[in-house]
Amino acid sequence: MPATIDLENDTLLTLSQACRLLPRKPSPATLWRWRVRGVSVGGQHIKLDAVRVGGIWCTTRAAMVHFIERQTEAATPATDDQPETRSPATERRLAAAGLV
Repeated sequence: MPATIDLENDTLLTLSQACRLLPRKPSPATLWRWRVRGVSVGGQHIKLDAVRVGGIWCTTRAAMVHFIERQTEAATPATDDQPETRSPATERRLAAAGLV
């Protein structure tokens, strides 16, 4: 069972219903591909979590959010919280050139 789907507490959505949650309203076939093949972003392969209920594939709002968050994280370049430090020699050269 996919970790992002809680059958006891989440409301299941068919892939057609889940399409309507997105701004550009993709085809249900697009969500099916996201479930089967996933998407490749930033070297990561990300799939939409879904469960099969009586022959119909379903997902949840939480699974959609998780799928979008994982894509965003993979597409966002990692940045250090610390600014780059320059060597004293570089600082002197920049100061001499009037750049700092």
